[in-house]
Amino acid sequence: MKTGLTLDEKGFLAVNRHLQSVSDPYVFAAGDVSSMLENPRPKAGVFAVRAGPPLLRNLQNALRGATLATYTPQSTFLSLISTGDKYAIASKGSVFVLEGAWLWKMKDHIDRKFMRMYQDLPSMDPSTSSSSPPFSLSALSSFFTPSHPPNPSDPGSSPGEAATSVHSHTMRCGGCGSKVGASILSRVLSRIEQSHSCNEDILLGMGDDAAVFRPPPPPLLQIQTLDFFRIFFPRFDPYVFGQIAANHALSDCHAMNARPRTALAQAVVPLAASEKLTEGLLLQLLAGAVQVLNAAGCTLVGGHTSEGTELTLGFAITGEAHPSQLLYKKGILRNSSHLKNDEEESEDVKRRRLDGMTRMSPGRSLSRASSPSTSFAPVPTFSLLLTKALGTGTIMAAAGQGQGSAKWEAGAVASMLQSNAKAADILWREGGAIAATDVTGFGVLGHLTEMIRGDNGMVGEDNLLTTAGTGQEGGVRARLILSSLPALPGAEDCLAKGITSSLAPANQHHARHLLRNVSTVAHSNTSSLRQHSKYPLLFDPQTAGGLLACVPVDKVGITLHALQAAGYEAACVIGEVWNDEKTDVHIELVID
Repeated sequence: MKTGLTLDEKGFLAVNRHLQSVSDPYVFAAGDVSSMLENPRPKAGVFAVRAGPPLLRNLQNALRGATLATYTPQSTFLSLISTGDKYAIASKGSVFVLEGAWLWKMKDHIDRKFMRMYQDLPSMDPSTSSSSPPFSLSALSSFFTPSHPPNPSDPGSSPGEAATSVHSHTMRCGGCGSKVGASILSRVLSRIEQSHSCNEDILLGMGDDAAVFRPPPPPLLQIQTLDFFRIFFPRFDPYVFGQIAANHALSDCHAMNARPRTALAQAVVPLAASEKLTEGLLLQLLAGAVQVLNAAGCTLVGGHTSEGTELTLGFAITGEAHPSQLLYKKGILRNSSHLKNDEEESEDVKRRRLDGMTRMSPGRSLSRASSPSTSFAPVPTFSLLLTKALGTGTIMAAAGQGQGSAKWEAGAVASMLQSNAKAADILWREGGAIAATDVTGFGVLGHLTEMIRGDNGMVGEDNLLTTAGTGQEGGVRARLILSSLPALPGAEDCLAKGITSSLAPANQHHARHLLRNVSTVAHSNTSSLRQHSKYPLLFDPQTAGGLLACVPVDKVGITLHALQAAGYEAACVIGEVWNDEKTDVHIELVID
């Protein structure tokens, strides 16, 4: 992606003595990304750190319309280099060169002190940190005035135009008046590196009233899904947010073992002080998203952008799947797709499904699961596999409140950026999975319940989950093993502090009406279960979470090996499923 900014001969952003781009007065930079043309300095951390305060002052001065301060970096600096054996060498230009163990101790102290600044974060008020919009209209509109004459040929950058757009239109219009300007959109789209891997099927894409593309050829089925949510907290990187939003939207398609083909974007950007700010934010958002869509072979064919209070992004995904290879939530109860005829199935697919039906059918059912007070334990027919660790909800809530750690947040982001595409293929081809879903907002327990309850499962008068209308004589029982739940680094720490996502209480409240039998093997009361450190993970909402699949027990080993080899290191068995002809559908929770 081209920046459109002037660079030096080595490719670094050229800035003047105000740390301001020499080609765009609204862009400032410091540190390794930049190069001061008037005062060139080597790429050393000391210059980046020292440039921070003057950079902040000039950003504030630019917003106020005040004179920019001149920054002259120091000419020499102290270098401390460890030799790896608790010994260090120090130098400062041509002034002196020293060495010794005492210098290593000094370096170690300086380094640790610096790192603590980014590890021991101060507490923040959650009532204000997570609810405030990424950009404050009142904060910007009160003092925004361009400090430098803009380029007259640049749309939206005439003197005072940005300030006028804020001051004159404090009350923003709704309807189509809330759309982002066409000039902004055209500039953003022209700079995005869009993939055209599906061009042969797309007849009309962006630029027309609607996208037109060929439907998949028979017997392929067309599927559609939609996901849409707001940014985690104001300081979150919009490019990474775009990547996560796209990955999350694609996950529903992957969970059904389908191939995504096209995407429509729905973006809401906060009102900014100028078109340039809006354009830059939208560019980062869509560039991140398109990078993920391209990798998935999915083409962005259009969408809609509008103004709002918070940065929000979502996608409507259209995909295709072969009916005999479709995975879906209700597969645990049905084991054969009502979307196809037997003649359309391959012999291998038919054998898989018939084998699953035989294992789960009432005629071959295993003995009924006993209560925790007895020693009998049924032999499970299928295992429940989870491909990713849990905890993105609590970790991102902590990060938004300033109570987490950068390492925990980075781990959660890495998990959310991991695609479920390979996992779905492995679950189908290696595992012979009969059902799958992606674990997202309702938490692992909520989504397992959706799998267990069946197409027509309903909550009865006694608030107990039943199998009304499923056509089965009995039901399916699932056992979820609490100690087996994989947790992201830091998730249990955040939960122990009482930090939960705002959706978690609703998930937990809903679960009370879905659990027929909450019990433990080792304890006769439920207090031990609820006091377990992983119990809150059951209700933690996941963004771009992993896949939860029902796999025959004899395929578990090879499936886990393939998943972990493909990069799903946290993949593991978290429970088991078996048929019980004498019971209603329910879920049993055990500690181990």
